[in-house]
Amino acid sequence: MKQADEAPKCRIRVERDGDRDLEEVWSHGIGTFATWHRRYNIGNVQPEESYDEYMANVPDESAVVEIYMYDHSGLAFSTAPFSCTWDSGRLGVWVVTPDELRAEYGDDAPESRSKAERFIRGSIETMNDISQGNVWGYEVLDFDGEVCDSCWGFIGDTAKEQMAGYLPEELHNDLERAWEKRYE
Repeated sequence: MKQADEAPKCRIRVERDGDRDLEEVWSHGIGTFATWHRRYNIGNVQPEESYDEYMANVPDESAVVEIYMYDHSGLAFSTAPFSCTWDSGRLGVWVVTPDELRAEYGDDAPESRSKAERFIRGSIETMNDISQGNVWGYEVLDFDGEVCDSCWGFIGDTAKEQMAGYLPEELHNDLERAWEKRYE
């Protein structure tokens, strides 16, 4: 049993993980993320033709999700339009063709298109979290303040719960306190 006056053996520190790049999201995904922006090279294709011309060549039965960006003191991404028409608009489209659906899911049925669309929406949420700095890591420090364990790359609003899955249960209360102090 731990004595009340016994010093803690370690503590946890939670910090932002600034090593994440937006390109990680679309470079590991399926399909084509095509964008039209005069200042940013976001996505894996920046077509020469207009959006309408590009979309005219997208095969029927493709999974298609439009992507929107808000650019004002930072970038925000969404699969729905932002309310500010001055600083936001359609950035592009993410397309997964029937051939890509078959390669990824085994068929190009409506269920497979739906899976691809969910994947794309999740990818855009991840891009938004990365651009907003909602990426975290933890360090476990020993009694002398030396890092004895760490893990990084926890993305989004469930980052704390994700971290808890990597830590022994006896450190969960310490994680909770560190999470509350993460902005200090």
